[in-house]
Amino acid sequence: MTIGRALLTAPDVPGPVLDLLRAAVTAGLLDHADSLAAGLQQAGWVRERSGGRWTCPSHREWSVHSSAHPPRLSVFTEGEREVVHGAFTLLARHLGSAGPGRPLVHQVDPDRLDWPGWTTSDVEVSLNASSHPWAPPPEHLRALAAPCSLHLAVERRDAPRDGLPWDHERALRLARHGSRVERWYLAAQDDLTDDVVEVLGRDDDPAVVAALDDGARQRVVHREHQAELRGEAEPSVYLAGADGGPDLDLAGTDLAEVVDLYRAVGWSAYADDPAQLAAALAGSTRVVVARRDEQLAGLARVVSDGVSIVYLQDLLVHPDHQRRGVGTALVRAVLRPFGGVRQQVLLTDDEPGQRAFYASLGFTQAGEAPYGSLRSFVRFTA
Repeated sequence: MTIGRALLTAPDVPGPVLDLLRAAVTAGLLDHADSLAAGLQQAGWVRERSGGRWTCPSHREWSVHSSAHPPRLSVFTEGEREVVHGAFTLLARHLGSAGPGRPLVHQVDPDRLDWPGWTTSDVEVSLNASSHPWAPPPEHLRALAAPCSLHLAVERRDAPRDGLPWDHERALRLARHGSRVERWYLAAQDDLTDDVVEVLGRDDDPAVVAALDDGARQRVVHREHQAELRGEAEPSVYLAGADGGPDLDLAGTDLAEVVDLYRAVGWSAYADDPAQLAAALAGSTRVVVARRDEQLAGLARVVSDGVSIVYLQDLLVHPDHQRRGVGTALVRAVLRPFGGVRQQVLLTDDEPGQRAFYASLGFTQAGEAPYGSLRSFVRFTA
């Protein structure tokens, strides 16, 4: 997923990003929703349609995702590996030299070694870049490589890492009597109950109503996921598994559709060689497809010996159907026959969103596995 509106082309950190750090460390940016919005606006950021999302007109390669319960923000950009890591280095030096206007203590969390952190008594800043500049992908995989991403997270130290629990009374109170900013942030939450949605839907601020409308799809996904966790519903995606084969008889899915899917997600190395793609699918142990509205929405495939290991080779979701629970449903469906297989393995891009997605499905990075020290190796051949 492309987080920024444009790719970073020079290893610079613009003033509006540095101004946010200074405001967070010295000026109470994270005190509450209104201080958060005021600080963002003062630093040159402009609200987007989606609640909590901000863009900088003078630096559109940077974007901010923020929330108000508790107040926190994440700054994102993407670009070529060397450029992004140059910006990472500049930010790390800035944080380590009291650049935000107040000394910060550098801390290393053994559970998050890829997220160096700096703290004051009340603010925690952490930084991540998705891949290492000294390890570019092999030549034959560069067509599949996603842009390198940088994520700067700024949070209150007294806030739980997983956020605060749903508070229905608070939500209703804000929907009825909160400030415009508080209502705009509230409208972006995916766990809103129907009565809160009804109140916000009648709001006299068009920005609040727009944010509510923009979050409608994600609220549906959240409710379906919660129902699935309770065993009350199946994912709202039509799944069909098949064994593959030279003719690609995947429950009515033809090879052209699959090629289009791979091309839509940017996996051109597969899409440019349909015969090889068909052979790869035919050699898979299990292939599962997802269809929505008569369109091929996604595909997952695994290879396995059926006893000791199963490897999740491909997981693709068409851009038109992302963030709707399709990827989660595909992973669960393709792995369903392998519940007794101890090792369920995959390789993926070193990107925060990927890590969070697979962690939500129970996967753990090899170096963080609870079964002793593990180290993973991979060798690519031409």
